[in-house]
Amino acid sequence: MSPKLREYPYWSVDVPGLDEIRAEELRKRCLQLGLDAELVDPSEFVTLHLPEPLVGALVAHFASQELAKGSPVANLAESLEEDLEAMRGLSSKTNQARA
Repeated sequence: MSPKLREYPYWSVDVPGLDEIRAEELRKRCLQLGLDAELVDPSEFVTLHLPEPLVGALVAHFASQELAKGSPVANLAESLEEDLEAMRGLSSKTNQARA
């Protein structure tokens, strides 16, 4: 298991209409609370909010393709696979806790 997956649960907060100045203010407040916060610039990154079934379908589709190693699509496929593994791990832990 990669170190990234051990850090789950990984929650994020989506704040619609947040501009760069207020995002930086929010980040500073998080740091004051002892929370690490990373700003994601929407001009450089896309934040995906995908449900588990869709991620599973994408992972299955990419697994059936021959993807060029290191290509953007292969990197996305790897990232989605890691996320799916973490999502399923969290789901099973949540279900065990409820039982």
